[in-house]
Amino acid sequence: MTGKSFFVYAQKFSAGLCIFPLQSSALLFCHTQIYDDKNLLKVYEVLQKTTIVHGDYRQIADYLKRNTFVYFDPPYRPISNTSSFTAYNHNGFNDEDQIALAQFCMQLYIQGIRFALSNSDPHNTDPSDDFFDDLYKGFNIYRISAPRQIAAESKSRNRVTELLIVG
Repeated sequence: MTGKSFFVYAQKFSAGLCIFPLQSSALLFCHTQIYDDKNLLKVYEVLQKTTIVHGDYRQIADYLKRNTFVYFDPPYRPISNTSSFTAYNHNGFNDEDQIALAQFCMQLYIQGIRFALSNSDPHNTDPSDDFFDDLYKGFNIYRISAPRQIAAESKSRNRVTELLIVG
């Protein structure tokens, strides 16, 4: 499987963090129904060679080496006063946590470990809010249109941009 197809698969069916070697060419996934028998067998085969770490993202540092790719899907920074779903744990995930994650990503990059990270785009509500643009200056920042499926009122479910930051 290519890195691109795994990234799409991970983005569609997981929340959290995914790690895989950049040179991996033995992984094969099809973007089909998640309950496809052949696909599940391939997933099973891949998971036999996979280490899953549950905990703080900094715990993965011991498992990483050059030519590894890490995808981060942290709690998104709220883009409005009513969109503050950051309670993945009792401490939340505030701007200081976002800054610490960016510093961690920079350390990985310096070590030859590549990463991608998704987050909300503050420009949706405040075009002058360059929080992530400043935080990840020097990295590729892509603004991607994404539909909003969850909102209290259906008329609020319109498209917004999200960030994909690649280093």
